[in-house]
Amino acid sequence: MSTDVLYGDERTDVVQTVSLRPIGSSEEGKQPEARRILYRHDRQRLENIMGTRVALKINNASIIKLADSIAEQFDVAIRIDQQAVVDHGLSIEEEFSVDWPDISIADIWGSDEISGWQIIAERRGFALTNAASCDFYETHLVNVADLIESGFSRQDIRCYLYAASSGPWRKLDGAGGRMRFFRGTMQLTQTQPCQREVAELLELMAEQAKVIQRNNLPERDIEPCECRESRLDSEIPFDSSAGD
Repeated sequence: MSTDVLYGDERTDVVQTVSLRPIGSSEEGKQPEARRILYRHDRQRLENIMGTRVALKINNASIIKLADSIAEQFDVAIRIDQQAVVDHGLSIEEEFSVDWPDISIADIWGSDEISGWQIIAERRGFALTNAASCDFYETHLVNVADLIESGFSRQDIRCYLYAASSGPWRKLDGAGGRMRFFRGTMQLTQTQPCQREVAELLELMAEQAKVIQRNNLPERDIEPCECRESRLDSEIPFDSSAGD
């Protein structure tokens, strides 16, 4: 027996149903009737939060406490992949001090004021997610500034992820995930399996960027998804006001 999950479209307010595995069990061992309400306009809330600016001053806090403080300031949930932190030789207990008089979430994810912050963000160490919809889609912030600086355009990144990942993508498949760009930060809304795929694909792009820089090569080996991109997305500007 599956659970019906309802979610509304922020543009049309159409409610659709998605089947998920049942939630919990009853005392008799039967699956209960349960519904989770997931609203797509939660993603719009996250986009609004992206532009919110606050003052943030924190002294001698671990990266976990720092993330908690940021989450409280912006009224979002931030999760830390502790293994990703350890894999990069950083300590969960390492203390940081920050003094940001005017900063947004997008700025924070591109900041190099904290040792290792960009590395952690690039390797999916942080996820910005709305608790109400975390069982269906998650919205992650990914630092892609290094890829852009190495010569990949936002269109390169977007098109490569379209072609190489399983999706689904809203622009290509009529429903699914989306990408939006805020300078050097990509806001990625997708299912957890696709999030993992994208993380691996971005690692491949980063390796390609290193080869390009090391050998001063003019060409990239990333294949464009010409038919899909030109048909559905060629007119979409790559900035904070557009996405898929």
